[in-house]
Amino acid sequence: MEPIEVILETTVITLDQLMNFTIGLTEAHCHTQIHLSHDFITRLLKELNALPEKTEYIQAQIQRVTNILESIDMNSLNESNSWLSEERLALLDGTTQLFVDLNAIAKSEEATSDTVIIKKVLDKADLQVLFKHVDDLVKTTDRNFGAVFHQFFRFLGDEERKAFPNLSLLYDEYQTNSLEGKFKNMLKLYEMFNYYKHK
Repeated sequence: MEPIEVILETTVITLDQLMNFTIGLTEAHCHTQIHLSHDFITRLLKELNALPEKTEYIQAQIQRVTNILESIDMNSLNESNSWLSEERLALLDGTTQLFVDLNAIAKSEEATSDTVIIKKVLDKADLQVLFKHVDDLVKTTDRNFGAVFHQFFRFLGDEERKAFPNLSLLYDEYQTNSLEGKFKNMLKLYEMFNYYKHK
């Protein structure tokens, strides 16, 4: 993948450059997100295992994060897998759902002993630091992708746009979407470009 600075220096971005950039950026984003997840989950597991007493709920959390950590390690060994393989998408979904659940616990007003213990564990494992890193990653990825996507369409006239109907539709959606919607657009493009490159 060419660096974004190099791509944006050119007036016109080719479809091939857009494809390569989208594939490279998406895979780099997913790889970094999983790496950040791995580091946090390793710290979380260490803190959970250090608890002197483990309720059934805490044991279930230990098993859950252990399974995710093992999946990350197994996926790291298989670099040939596409980020759209079922295993890797399931892993991304699993880590995302874990963080949604942990965030809900961190913000919970409940005073049950399990909730109080898990909140302390999350503080020690630096959950908020993880969220800050992921937030920065998401914003940087979106900014870079948006700049290149915009540059591609900037110099296309109406007739030229007709040659790329699916891309034009995704671009129009991208302009008005929320950050989550923009990422869905990027993943759709990744899937489309990846299929085209490997068919």
